[in-house]
Amino acid sequence: MPEIIARRESLTSQLQTLEREQGAALLDDKPFDMAPVNAVRDELDALDHAEAEASRRDRAADADAHAQATAQATKELETRLVDYLGAIKAAQGHATGLADQMVRIEGLRGDMEILTRRLGGSVPDILNANGSRTILSRLIASQFNRFGVGSEFGIIDWMSTPPVADWQAAIVKKFGVNLETKETQ
Repeated sequence: MPEIIARRESLTSQLQTLEREQGAALLDDKPFDMAPVNAVRDELDALDHAEAEASRRDRAADADAHAQATAQATKELETRLVDYLGAIKAAQGHATGLADQMVRIEGLRGDMEILTRRLGGSVPDILNANGSRTILSRLIASQFNRFGVGSEFGIIDWMSTPPVADWQAAIVKKFGVNLETKETQ
């Protein structure tokens, strides 16, 4: 484009000179050959068309680049959507599994509470409903800390608690029982 700009400046200067000469010829009542003026005007028109074509090509190239970027982003979005929906399905399965196991834990806890009372022993906090739910909810909350957004995720709020690697060991520790020797600690 710089060569077109330079050429336009040169032709505009030539045209101004030719038009001055044309005006002088008219004032002096002399003949004037319009061919050079027409040739310069034709070339200026051609430069206008060249600039318009260059702009059209630039717009077409920009549109093509945008279309390619859009197609790539769409493809990536579709891939992410498949992964996202897979993760949603897996999360639902895990949440259902967690709920199923929590129901099972509640049932077993209740059974052990009854059996402990039958044996005449005192029921440890871990076996009463509130104590058990508090400990289990803290263990679950420890997993939520990975979100890194404080102590809430959507409508779920929890007490921030350090992560627990082995839930079974944490529960056994609360019982005060060594499962290997079955001795009370």
